Amino acid sequence: MKDYTDQIGSEWGVIMAGGIGTRLWPESTKEYPKQFRTLIGKKSLAKQCFERIVPLFDEDHVLLVGAKSNRKLIKYLFSSVHARQPENFLFEPSPRNTAACIAYAASVLFERDPNAIMAVFPSDHYISDNRLFQKTILTGLQLVQNHPDCIITIGIEPDEPQTGFGYIEKGASFTRMIPLEVRDRIRCFKVERFKEKPSLQTAREYLKTYNYLWNSGIFIWRADHILKLLRAADPAWDVFLERIKNPQTIEQAYEEIRSISIDYAIMENAKDVFVLSAPFCWDDLGSFHSLARMDEDLKDQDDNLARGCNLITFDARNNQVRTSGRRNANVVLIGVNDLIVVQARNNLLIVPKERENEIKNIFK
Repeated sequence: MKDYTDQIGSEWGVIMAGGIGTRLWPESTKEYPKQFRTLIGKKSLAKQCFERIVPLFDEDHVLLVGAKSNRKLIKYLFSSVHARQPENFLFEPSPRNTAACIAYAASVLFERDPNAIMAVFPSDHYISDNRLFQKTILTGLQLVQNHPDCIITIGIEPDEPQTGFGYIEKGASFTRMIPLEVRDRIRCFKVERFKEKPSLQTAREYLKTYNYLWNSGIFIWRADHILKLLRAADPAWDVFLERIKNPQTIEQAYEEIRSISIDYAIMENAKDVFVLSAPFCWDDLGSFHSLARMDEDLKDQDDNLARGCNLITFDARNNQVRTSGRRNANVVLIGVNDLIVVQARNNLLIVPKERENEIKNIFK
């Protein structure tokens, strides 16, 4: 790769906050998606993400891209920030997956600085150690500053065979590219290929080889580079990028562009893609199973887990119960095993754990 250290660009954090979280209904709904709910900790996931990256970019260099339908909610939850930086809140007229979100943000940043570097973050993930996370992102930013034709992604060392995450196959080591002082915690590899969510047997094989990482969905690149790759991948992106500049045609642009993730649109065929093996724990919090992993300490002697209620059980094992509203509410389970029970507002979900992946079908 060429070295362009003379083309220093401003650095920006981009928070993708337009998802619905269909696998977490009824805790996550179109009107109140999971990233704006307090599922772990004491603040919403989106607010935790914002506070995690502000030390890296400063408040005025953080963009939040959300759904137009959630504009009022976002303005309320980020009221003080929005009052100071209203131009850093972008609202998509309709959901079109991560490629459109990233294209919109990259276009805005390119107009502000043709050399801008953007780090893209999902708004609704769990990060165990903010300090190590920040050190990893700073390493990635430095790589892109020095090598603007490369793409950096963040991979997570798997500790169990997970079928709910995408994977990254590691290629040759490029740890020599990163600063000496972080090599004891962070490794850099060429990305051999991106892998779709595997079967359980395949996930077990990945775990045995130590050659695969979980795909965190965090990317770092120059805005002009990702825009160039999008245009080269499909001429429709050229039309989209022109139309989103005009408030009168942005809705049409979103209606006509296909819904596709950045992984499928660009990453699978991109060159010069490198992955930093992260030294922190991570979870996408995309299922009730993943939320249960965060609450292992709440389990009783029969592996029943309750959050938000007083759980009373008789001959019941390995159930997960989550309620919102009255904290003192009693939930009684008798003679049932392996259930997920979730009450949120006026909705109630009861599903066997083995069929949790069918929850998203509610939205079809």
